[in-house]
Amino acid sequence: MIVEDDEQLREGLQWMIESSPGFVCAGSYGSCEDALEAWRRTPPPDRTVLLMDIGLPGRSGIDCARAVTERWPSVLVLMLTMFEDADSILQAIHAGATGYLIKNTPPAELLQAVRDARAGGSPLSGPVARFVLRELKTTHTSPCRQYDLTAREMDILHGLVDGLTYKGLAQTYEISIDTVRSHIKKLYEKMDVHSRNEAVALALRHGLRPRPRS
Repeated sequence: MIVEDDEQLREGLQWMIESSPGFVCAGSYGSCEDALEAWRRTPPPDRTVLLMDIGLPGRSGIDCARAVTERWPSVLVLMLTMFEDADSILQAIHAGATGYLIKNTPPAELLQAVRDARAGGSPLSGPVARFVLRELKTTHTSPCRQYDLTAREMDILHGLVDGLTYKGLAQTYEISIDTVRSHIKKLYEKMDVHSRNEAVALALRHGLRPRPRS
C-alpha cells in the first residue's frame, strides 16, 4: 500500500508495484486521513508493507505511522521520503517504522526493501545509514556496559542493527531460531524496550554502527 500526496509519484509507484511479479498494490492514498478512513472500513491485510511519505498534507507521515502501528500492528510501515535528518529518522523509528528509504532509491532496491521488510528485516537507504553514522549524536557508553549484555546478546543486537531477520541471525551465529527468540526476549528485558525498532534506535544512540555489507 502507498500513502503519498504527489499524485505523479504515487501513480508511478503503483505502476511499478503492479508490474512486478509477486507484488500487488492493495491501496493507494494521497493523505493520512484518506488512508485511515479507508482502513476503518476495510482493514489492511496482515503483513502489508505500507510505503509512507512524511511530508503529507494534514497529519504527517510520522503521525500516520504511529496511528497505523498502534491500531494494525501487523502492518509494516516503510518510510519513503526526502527527509534525511536524524530527527525524522528517529521519530519514524519511535513511531513504529520498519525501515527508512529516500525517494531516489532505485526501483529494484525499493522492491527488495519491501521483500526484506516482509522477511523481518529493517531496510535503510545507504545515504540514510551514512547520515545516521555521521550526524547522530550518541553517548559513549556501550550497550554492553550500559545494559549488562552478554557477548551473545551483543551479537544479536548488532545483528538487529544490521537488519538481519530471525532466520539470518540463526544462520549467522549458527543457533536455532528458538534460541534467537530467547536471546531477543532477554535483550528487550535488559534494555527495557518492547520492539526491534526501539532496540535498534537505542543501540544507534549508544554508537552501535551497522557493519558494512560484503
